Amino acid sequence: MNDHVVELRDVSLFVPTDHGEAQLLDRISLTLARGESLAIVGESGSGKSMTLRTISRLLPDGARTTGDVVVNGRRVDQLRGSKLRAMRRSEVATVFQDPRSAINPIQRVEDFMLEAVRDARGDRAGARDAAMQLLLRMGIRDPERRMGQYPFELSGGLLQRVMIASVLLAGPDLVLADEPTTALDVTTQSDVLAITDELRQERGVALLFVTHDLDLAMAICDRVMVLYAGRVLEIASATELRTGAQHPYTRGLLASRPPLERRLESLPVIEGVPTLATEVGEGCPFFDRCAVRLDVCGSRMPEPVGDARHWVRCHRVEAEAVPSSSVLVGEGEL
Repeated sequence: MNDHVVELRDVSLFVPTDHGEAQLLDRISLTLARGESLAIVGESGSGKSMTLRTISRLLPDGARTTGDVVVNGRRVDQLRGSKLRAMRRSEVATVFQDPRSAINPIQRVEDFMLEAVRDARGDRAGARDAAMQLLLRMGIRDPERRMGQYPFELSGGLLQRVMIASVLLAGPDLVLADEPTTALDVTTQSDVLAITDELRQERGVALLFVTHDLDLAMAICDRVMVLYAGRVLEIASATELRTGAQHPYTRGLLASRPPLERRLESLPVIEGVPTLATEVGEGCPFFDRCAVRLDVCGSRMPEPVGDARHWVRCHRVEAEAVPSSSVLVGEGEL
């Protein structure tokens, strides 16, 4: 029996521009089982958010996809009208980066939270009690008073907790979290993510978590997918990625993390400018920034090497082990 909540099979995304179609995603494949969490990491413009939007079908007008997006055994591209809305309401829920852009400012917290479940629950009082219990679990004191407030009366941290609680209240099978704690301070971020992960595991909800923070990804997710210019370069368990990353880009991201035990004069970075998905040729998109590239890297995208637990797209890995001391970061070699 297939227990995958979501499957992406060679999914590519094309959007219209003034100069024709632009490709933003190239043959993305992933699977996510019930109760499992997968982080998608990469620099800005790598296609992280567009991957989530492709799953929920929240795409720009005129966008075109190839490949299969399957949620609970059904192809999302074949859903229309009420069936698509029902999927978004009861099966796939999204936590956006900025809760103020996703919550009606003239709607009280209670109405916002119950709106998503009022059609599924005939008992409004029961739904209200469940909402208040979730707010308590999310660390919101005095949920009775908070339920009667408007969004402008809540801080960003409280409002994001409300957003996450409303998503979990609907009982989805899959939560798409698009950098949900970026605007929060570090302490609030830690609290919100710890509670969210606890509730996710209790309810057996699958989680796709988009973030720039690789340490955060490895801390709260089972697996990590590294995306660059709309291409998947590496997928591994969080534990294995921390010590056994193989792609030079992944190693560069890991090496760019500032150490906690000492102060640096400048932050380490991967040299060069991130490649846009629309600028990638036939080869590896990381070619121009890679310190260990081979000639073939510029002309042919490598096929995946490895197994279902850990695979990577890298000609250097195909040929030999990637030298651990050859990933250029900033002005020196690590």
